[in-house]
Amino acid sequence: MGRRFRRSSDCGRGYRPDGILLRHAAALRGMVIPVAFSTACAFLLCGAAIVIAAGAEQWPLRMFHGDSTRALLLRTFVPLIVAASLINGYINTTLLQHWRANPALVAALCAVAFAGLIGWIISGLSMAIGGRIDRAEEARNLAQAELRALNAELEIRVQERTRELRQKNQQIAEQLRMARELQLALLPQQFPTVPADVSDDESALRFLSLYFPTGDVSGDFFSVFSVGEKAAGVFICDVMGHGVRSALITSMIRALVEEEAQVTSDPGELLTRVNHALAEILKQAHTTMFATCFYLVADVNNAQLRFANAGHPCALHIRQRSAPAEKLESDGRVGPAMGIFPSARYQNRRALDGHRRPDYAVHGRTVRS
Repeated sequence: MGRRFRRSSDCGRGYRPDGILLRHAAALRGMVIPVAFSTACAFLLCGAAIVIAAGAEQWPLRMFHGDSTRALLLRTFVPLIVAASLINGYINTTLLQHWRANPALVAALCAVAFAGLIGWIISGLSMAIGGRIDRAEEARNLAQAELRALNAELEIRVQERTRELRQKNQQIAEQLRMARELQLALLPQQFPTVPADVSDDESALRFLSLYFPTGDVSGDFFSVFSVGEKAAGVFICDVMGHGVRSALITSMIRALVEEEAQVTSDPGELLTRVNHALAEILKQAHTTMFATCFYLVADVNNAQLRFANAGHPCALHIRQRSAPAEKLESDGRVGPAMGIFPSARYQNRRALDGHRRPDYAVHGRTVRS
């Protein structure tokens, strides 16, 4: 059994845990409770076992894990506090009993020693934690500097890409402007006269055109050309879509029409031949496009209009002094658009068959939504 503590300033009025660890009895409110060293060890081991059994993820061990400042402080301060408490209890309960010294002087020396120890501990912790914070601040500043450098580099790249895109857009706009000028240049600048050797005022046929494309380049075009000495042909075309792609198809169709017009003057036959050639070209290009076309031949010698339609809006026959405008259609049917069915055949229609009427006009148009 251990010694008994007196109720004094050394023991205090509370429970003395250091007395158990140092094989002494515990004093509680003046009552003496004898405690053996083995019993104290048993209590300590039991408490440690309970804490360990709870696991590192449970309280109180979970507070000691991690890289946070709180965990770092706990891992440093808790063992030091326990050690300081044990050393203080050992000095007060064991060493002072063998020394014949002034208790006040010993207490003062202990206070100074512990103050120095605590100051040294706090200084070390301040250096450790301060270094940790300084390193974190340095890493943050470095990351911010790298981020600013990346932002500056990104801004430079964006400016370069913007400049390149602006240059490309200017080039494309210039090319589209040139394509528009070329497309307008391919339209009829002067209409044929019938007969060919007379002036415009003396011509049996007169032509008027209005061309308003929806963009810089368009899929709409028309052509007016002589067919023999006493006739003229009018070809109107509207290619699917807008832009350069449609403009290229119009150029192909224009070339095909000029080529086939040298072979046949029959509107239905001309559309049939052009459609077959266009479908073959599109098939080789592995693309799908179509065009609606209207072709009319005004034959002055026979006082006759011959025309064929490939999915295009019907032309209008306008009489100046009589009935309202009428559609140029004989049986209400039109052929399919060109470029879809290679074997499609287009029928030839007639109007004003042998009736000479000097007061009529034919209006052909394309429609854009």
